[in-house]
Amino acid sequence: MGVGVYFYVKNHFKVKDNPIYHKKEWWLLAPAIAYGLLRAYWFAIAVNENSYRITWVIVESGFFRIHEIFYLVFGIVLGLASLIFINRNADRFSIMGKQQKVLQWLRLFTTVFVVKTSIDLIIYILDLSIHSGEESFLLYFPTLLLNSAFIYWIGYIGFTKPNIFFSSFNQKKGSTVSERDVQLKKSLEELMVNSQVYTNPLLNLNELANQLNCSPKELSALITSMEYDNFSAYVNHYRVEKVKDLLSSPDAEKYTLVSLAEAAGFSSKSSFNATFKKMTGLTPSAYKRDRS
Repeated sequence: MGVGVYFYVKNHFKVKDNPIYHKKEWWLLAPAIAYGLLRAYWFAIAVNENSYRITWVIVESGFFRIHEIFYLVFGIVLGLASLIFINRNADRFSIMGKQQKVLQWLRLFTTVFVVKTSIDLIIYILDLSIHSGEESFLLYFPTLLLNSAFIYWIGYIGFTKPNIFFSSFNQKKGSTVSERDVQLKKSLEELMVNSQVYTNPLLNLNELANQLNCSPKELSALITSMEYDNFSAYVNHYRVEKVKDLLSSPDAEKYTLVSLAEAAGFSSKSSFNATFKKMTGLTPSAYKRDRS
């Protein structure tokens, strides 16, 4: 499973016309291939002898205990390698805006995998320690429940948030992110997330560019590089998320649709309704009703 996690994470970071995986990384599949060949060999012996003798020989040798520990440790190492890979490439791909949610998902998914696999390893070693080096089914069920919950959680995210689950970050071959681009994006995020300048209904491209000390053309190019169609789509994304946050707060009942629109920076109720439905698939009133 660790190899699958590593390849899944790497698949999110794509450079145009470059292979996603390095040739040497395919060697990560070697342990699984070797194990599969061994199982096929043992099966052939069992069929030839028409007995389970080879199975008992392997069990008594302790091979499966060594294999299980190796499998779990290998998974933890690849999970940690995936986290390091994510952190190293987050700045290189200059991830901002909507893609931040994909980055957060990757970090959460990989962290949960490492924690889950570490718990599996601890439970297995504890089981061997308690029962004098022999496995028992006493601690099997906690492991089964833990792994089942992990798989169902992944399935739930895949079905309910496919845009996050299957999205990727793309970069043109040979392109580089300058220090100014990185700083500009950080400054933009500061204004949008912390200062919440989008709540100003009169905010426009020129004004935001002035606050960032850059040209409108430069800001526009920056916004489109974050996979937004234009300035309005970028700002409205934050406004809609603001409305969602307000409707998830303990004070959600006190907000009317008009007060929600004003608090998020929409200039009119009609634009609020149209934009919200376009981005969520629901009208604000329907979304509010579903949340209550």
